Amino acid sequence: MAPLAGRFKIILLAVLASILAIVYGMRPVDATRQIEFNRDIRPILSDKCWMCHGPDSGSRKSKLRLDSEAAVTTDLGNGRRAIVPGRPG
Repeated sequence: MAPLAGRFKIILLAVLASILAIVYGMRPVDATRQIEFNRDIRPILSDKCWMCHGPDSGSRKSKLRLDSEAAVTTDLGNGRRAIVPGRPG
């Protein structure tokens, strides 16, 4: 067992780390910052969608590709697009 002072330091560091994580996570979003595909959108699609909609044609489960900005903004027919730049939702 660690001495009482050692345990106190560990607990104090854990509390400080938690506070910093909460404060860092609560920073206001900069509404003036321009959304960029590679910085803001691509990481989400990579984590959630590339298994079925990525660059590997062997594992892709549909024709819709989400691995490049050009692919997600291309016309899918009848004027439809997976992502319309500047139009959220």
